[in-house]
Amino acid sequence: TSSLGLHVLRSIRNEDGDIIDFDVVMTNATSDRIAGRKVAGMRMLEGWPHTREIGLFDKFVRTVETGEPVTYEQLYEGDGMRAWFQWMASQLGDGLYVTIENISQRKEAEEALKKSAARLQSTFDGVPAIIALLDVVFDNNGEPVDFIISAANKATSDLRGDDPTDLLGKRMTDFYPEAFRGQLK
Repeated sequence: TSSLGLHVLRSIRNEDGDIIDFDVVMTNATSDRIAGRKVAGMRMLEGWPHTREIGLFDKFVRTVETGEPVTYEQLYEGDGMRAWFQWMASQLGDGLYVTIENISQRKEAEEALKKSAARLQSTFDGVPAIIALLDVVFDNNGEPVDFIISAANKATSDLRGDDPTDLLGKRMTDFYPEAFRGQLK
């Protein structure tokens, strides 16, 4: 079984030619499992009215009208569900081919990583000593020629009067041009 829900949607238009909903023409078993019911034969806004509120319906309409594919991630909290989903839609005639993936585990892991990084940075910043993590830059001969700052604490940035994030990705020779030239071998 696929981990992706697959939908084929057909546009429903009013007399003026505006898209007012989508018919779910075809799905796979994963789509039915995600929705907790059989999905084929339903209308998008009747089955999932919350899709209008989160902007997904409008993105789908834009994809049909422009032909530009869309990828959209959103916490879906409506219609009896609460989960993170990623939708990828491409134009298919006067409708769409849509893949749906439950990305809740990935989003939870990303959030845990952000919290962990924030805790580490807070600890790092609490140390009064100057601390910076440096990545070595090598020349074409494999010789070290510089360092790139990959992390720095508040004491390091206070020394220069910068925000710690302003230092990230900068080369040491940007700050001290003569300090390392020819000294790293």
